[in-house]
Amino acid sequence: MRVVSSGDHEGDEAKSPRSRQLPTSEPSSGFPAGRRSVSTRGSLFSILNFQFSILFLLLVSCRPACQYPDDKFWAHGATGVGLGRNAEELFGGRMEVDINYSDYRDSLFLGHDLCDTAKGLTLDAWLDSLRHPADNWYWLDLKNLTPANAPRVAHRLCCAARRHGILSRAMVESQNDTALRTLRDSGLHVILWVDNPWWSGVSEEQWLENTRRQVQRLHPDAFPRENIHIWDTPRDDNDTNCAHSLMIAAHPAVKVVLVDYSSPPEP
Repeated sequence: MRVVSSGDHEGDEAKSPRSRQLPTSEPSSGFPAGRRSVSTRGSLFSILNFQFSILFLLLVSCRPACQYPDDKFWAHGATGVGLGRNAEELFGGRMEVDINYSDYRDSLFLGHDLCDTAKGLTLDAWLDSLRHPADNWYWLDLKNLTPANAPRVAHRLCCAARRHGILSRAMVESQNDTALRTLRDSGLHVILWVDNPWWSGVSEEQWLENTRRQVQRLHPDAFPRENIHIWDTPRDDNDTNCAHSLMIAAHPAVKVVLVDYSSPPEP
């Protein structure tokens, strides 16, 4: 599961359990439990006030300048020219991609791992390859952002975003809140990833405290209760899985449901 929070100023490899930041204020409403509900202890959900019905949950909030499409289903892992074009054709340009920064080449490359930079597909080249880059929405999962490379990464991302007209349509994800502040201060929408409490080996109380500290350091502009992003993980687009995804998307607080289906589920 993944949980995130974003603050902003005017984003087909094997999956691994990850999570991101939960809101520090109590959500006003919740999801019904689904077939893939995750069993939890009471203290965490007394704060969240709803049950997780999926394995991967993302919570994101953005200022109004961050645009959202009407359709809530986004393509996960559009990390390639063909995958990006497929997301344009089948998902209306709503996509998540993995990015790594190369210090040696001072460039951003598409790929889940740093070694993927050897393939030579830069973020700019990938955006150039899309049919209508300015009309798409981007979840940019930046895998190796650090405080040391953040100023150069921010410059490269801002240049690419402005060149392609996607500054209000792109969000940059990382687990490093210190580095994210640099991106945020550069005018980018940012998403904070924090450890999953069920796999991190710490108590829920300590996890919540750690998360609050990260949020306080990053100073997101709003809390995730309004704009929720969920990664719904089933690959098989059978009737049961699609019905579950549609149920999640129907919640008014949900803005994005990231899926691995070949196309968005339909009612």
